[in-house]
Amino acid sequence: MESRIPESRVDEIMERIREEIALRKTSERQSIPTAEPPSHTSSQSPAPSLLSEPPRLPRPLATPALPIRPSDTLHVNDFLGFSDSEFLTHAFHGVFRRPPQPDELARYLELSHVTGLPHLEILGRLRYSEEGKRQAVRIEGLCLRFHLHRLYRSFPRLTYFIKWLHDFILLPNRISALRRDDALLRNRLADQVEILSSATENALQTLVLRIDDRFRRLENKLFELESRIDIIDSAKAGVDSVDPLYVQLTELRNLPQEMVTLREKFARLESTNSPQQSALKEIQRHLDDLGAQVRDDSLLRNRLADEAKNLSSATENAFNTLSALSQEMFTLREKFARLESTNSPQQRALKEIQRHLDDLGAQVRDNKLHVLDQQRRMALLIEEARRRLPKPIETDQLESMARERDHLLDAQYVAFEDRFRGTRADIKQRQSVYIPYIKSLNLDIKKYPALDIGCGRGEWLELLADAAIHARGIDINRVMVQQCRERDLDVEEADCLEFLRRQKAGSLSVLTSFHVVEHLQHDILIEFLDEALRVLRPGGMIILETPNPSNLLVGTSTFFLDPTHHKPINSTALQFLLEARGFCRPKVIYLHPYDPSYRLHGSELAERISDLLYGPQDYAAIGYKA
Repeated sequence: MESRIPESRVDEIMERIREEIALRKTSERQSIPTAEPPSHTSSQSPAPSLLSEPPRLPRPLATPALPIRPSDTLHVNDFLGFSDSEFLTHAFHGVFRRPPQPDELARYLELSHVTGLPHLEILGRLRYSEEGKRQAVRIEGLCLRFHLHRLYRSFPRLTYFIKWLHDFILLPNRISALRRDDALLRNRLADQVEILSSATENALQTLVLRIDDRFRRLENKLFELESRIDIIDSAKAGVDSVDPLYVQLTELRNLPQEMVTLREKFARLESTNSPQQSALKEIQRHLDDLGAQVRDDSLLRNRLADEAKNLSSATENAFNTLSALSQEMFTLREKFARLESTNSPQQRALKEIQRHLDDLGAQVRDNKLHVLDQQRRMALLIEEARRRLPKPIETDQLESMARERDHLLDAQYVAFEDRFRGTRADIKQRQSVYIPYIKSLNLDIKKYPALDIGCGRGEWLELLADAAIHARGIDINRVMVQQCRERDLDVEEADCLEFLRRQKAGSLSVLTSFHVVEHLQHDILIEFLDEALRVLRPGGMIILETPNPSNLLVGTSTFFLDPTHHKPINSTALQFLLEARGFCRPKVIYLHPYDPSYRLHGSELAERISDLLYGPQDYAAIGYKA
């Protein structure tokens, strides 16, 4: 048997086993990246399993609103900021120390919804009622604000000026508060970003620890397998009689047919009583032991391959999780970027600050313009006085000085127009509605131009020029005239009646006047209409735009915003005056209603109230010369 199994086969088979183990070991290390764990984890407990739930990111907590509890001393802000029903419930509990009755709740809800009675006034009525005086609950900040509010409802113009002055005085404090709020919001946002970054970093470190733990376990199993192979080699070197049996065991793994032949020979030898029977039994026992060990090694190799597959799958899952976390982090950063670029509270606060700064800048520019205009007129007056004082002052000189006095507030009115009239783009968009009316006229506009009375800043003249319509304008405001000339517009400083009297009859095709007639007294308005009819050609058109007093907000509030307004003119009255002074086909078009979002819906009464409050703010009366 020794002659059939050479000694070189044993070394060759062992070398093949070592090469196979080394090859598997190298390929598994290349396919699975390793990561060194942080040094501070050596003294900690083992990393958690890959199947355990990943750590959750912290979430911000919402602060619940505190209910109002009755006490002897409350603040007015404890009651405000609620809806109507909640406000009334808190107000009755705080002031009367009892819940509201159904009829009381219905009555005050009707006052709030129908008449628009604010919560502050309702709270003041409850506190200073007979029952409120008996309870004598002290509400800080109510008395002054309640009486100021009632004063405002009684005298809106006076209180409007006081409120404006109060807001202007408190403007620096509000700007400082907005800046503090902006800094606080920025700090909170930075803290949230830091918390999210820290949580993401901890999650990544946990995953790396799990992967590293798997690699260490795999290496331990590989070392255990190598130690078992070394034990087999040492057993082969220590016992010479085992060498042929080990070679025969290796041959049996690769050559099953030879194993069958050997077993047949052992059976035949065992059936005899030769002296070699005991030796053969010993050989058979060693052969069975070596076969069991080889089977154990095969099972270990299979388990090792399964562990490698499991580790590869777990590693792939870990990398997928890392990719998902990276994507989630990228998404969060995009959300933060969008949050910073959108209508966030801090952005709105910054825009509000910028708006206040723009208003302050506009006021500074207006003041500079006013001062320069006053200096220029003062220099003219001083020069005129220096040249004329040695001689007696003539009547025309006194009239010139009186006319100069009329221009003292020109710069102030320009600043007023810039703030409350609207931007140039807004005015052009509003006045563009009249262009089709003018183009429909069958007149030679180039020969008989259009005239704009009270051209102001010149938006309408620019709009006519863009439409290739020849036009000129007049205005009594010297600063506005200068601004129009700087824009290359044909504008003259003149009074409307004096200018019209100098014009030839039938020399104009169109006469327009935007927000001028409400500045004129009735007799001057009649004379203005008569002169306009004289200078227009047959077929010519007059356009008069003015605020609409049928809108209650305009007729009772916004009309009186301009202190130079004389009185509002009803649209029916102005239409009658055009017809009475000789114009034909007079008509009225209503313009510039409030935004539809202001309107009330749900009933016929609500629609009627919306028409009265949020209807057209202006109207235009249009007439033609026969």
